[in-house]
Amino acid sequence: MRTLPILLVPSLASTLLAQAYVSPQFFTRMEGSSWSNAGLGSSSAPSRMLQIHEDLPARSVAALSFRRDGQTTTASPAFSLVCSVFMSTAATTAAQPSATFDSNHGGDKRSVAANQVVQFPASAHDGFGAPFTYRLPLPSPYQHSGSGPLCFEVQMITTSATSATYFDAASASNPNPGGLTEAVGQGCRRSASSSRASLSGSFQPNWPANSMTLAVNGNSLPLTQLATLAIGDSATQWAGLTLPFELPGTASAPSGPCSILSSMLISLPQFTTANGTATASLGYRPHRSMRGREFFMQLVVPEPAANAWGLVLTNAVRFHPQAPWTAVPIGQVAAANLGATGTVRANYGQIVAFE
Repeated sequence: MRTLPILLVPSLASTLLAQAYVSPQFFTRMEGSSWSNAGLGSSSAPSRMLQIHEDLPARSVAALSFRRDGQTTTASPAFSLVCSVFMSTAATTAAQPSATFDSNHGGDKRSVAANQVVQFPASAHDGFGAPFTYRLPLPSPYQHSGSGPLCFEVQMITTSATSATYFDAASASNPNPGGLTEAVGQGCRRSASSSRASLSGSFQPNWPANSMTLAVNGNSLPLTQLATLAIGDSATQWAGLTLPFELPGTASAPSGPCSILSSMLISLPQFTTANGTATASLGYRPHRSMRGREFFMQLVVPEPAANAWGLVLTNAVRFHPQAPWTAVPIGQVAAANLGATGTVRANYGQIVAFE
């Protein structure tokens, strides 16, 4: 098993994240473990959704922002809604929310938005840990004292949404997560009649032993070749190129379009078999600070007949590392109406950026 050099190139924090507090903070850049379309993500109105956040420190809250679920690939069209928002110091906890909405609020409950008109943008799947683009401004900011959990409640009155929008959410706990993977782009062919070259990957975690193994598998590759497994930290930029970058002339070649889909900062040799497959195991020592710090892999294989470049490229694989988390400090109560009670979900809720 090869040892994988770890790419710890931190991305620049967005202006929002520099000003906001993401709750649960552990998931600031790491994709959540669940999803939720309760409240603002619902396509039916009226509805009511309340969340309790135990980890929010004392601060002024002038807006709530949400992000789309990174594991949901369906595009979400733009929509508008009208809602009212209330905040207080919670009278309950994330582990024991009350099914009665009002019982979760403390004595300092007050309105921070009344019949607020909100416009939410269209969004498409763009990987994990998406930006917090669904922003709900509060005309009357709330000063959270930090003396207890924050409780916020959204009452949605009307919505133009015709389908649900799935927001990123966190739930439960996980002592031994690996991470999430997905294909980026598509590969090209070794000949006009062959299938597209492909690459897949998976995490095999052993956090108790401080060990992580990545399994990488290639298929429909040029036969019996010394290939290059390229590892990088970006799927948008590399060496002055904007990615994806299609190799000129490949679109009309037997291979079809071949594209560089990730930055190529580190290269590892990899042999393909006589059946056009390739496998590799890459190991590293994980650390909690690496959560959400993505890296990408793509396999580049020589094949003189494929195109003028003599290369076949697979799709890239996005690797999104996770790290162990304990019971999330959020609780949620939701109802598809404005009634007094709703469905309780302890240690579960939408990931929110409090501005």
